[in-house]
Amino acid sequence: MDKKTISTMKKMFDDIMHTTEDGTVEVWYARELMGLQHGVDLKM
Repeated sequence: MDKKTISTMKKMFDDIMHTTEDGTVEVWYARELMGLQHGVDLKM
């Protein structure tokens, strides 16, 4: 993958990331991840 694609995908994941109140744990909810699969082709 090229750097631009990786940066775009990272931003998409960062946009839906949730953290605990103390900021020590990062989580993603499956429902939100499913929405990303429509905008990202993960085939390598």
